[in-house]
Amino acid sequence: MNLKRICSFALALLLALSAFSIVPFAAEAGWDGTTATQPAGSGTREDPYLVSSAANLLWMSQNIKKGDTVQDSHADVIAGKYGPSFADTYFEQTCDIDLNGKSLPSIGYYYANDKRMGAFGGTYDGNGYVIRNGTVRSYNSGHQFNTNWGHGLFGVIYGAAIRNVRLE
Repeated sequence: MNLKRICSFALALLLALSAFSIVPFAAEAGWDGTTATQPAGSGTREDPYLVSSAANLLWMSQNIKKGDTVQDSHADVIAGKYGPSFADTYFEQTCDIDLNGKSLPSIGYYYANDKRMGAFGGTYDGNGYVIRNGTVRSYNSGHQFNTNWGHGLFGVIYGAAIRNVRLE
């Protein structure tokens, strides 16, 4: 019986101590403008990528195929490897996203023809959440007036669906 009382007291003491944090919580520093992280999920309609951070948006931007770096006679272009990126892939934004005053390159940026592009081809549902406190820049600002280059959060889309996205 004495052992039960000691164990009960020890358990109660541990529970009481766990209510108070000995280590202070650090405030989240915010996105650094360079970290890219693949979102959770698999990208299917049933299990979409869950976009919850600026790092997830940067990952999307960085995973657009670079169709501007090849010519139409390139074997991979002929084989169709430079079509829209993320075709038949689903993304859902799960919260407001703070860019922390940093700049994000466009998600999709280039279109030459239906076999040579750097375009977003998936489905993105912002669920009415906001992307704020930053800027979106052209993927390649040296071509800002070239009609093949797009600008904006989704700079070039091809066969994509984009809905419920808010920017501040």
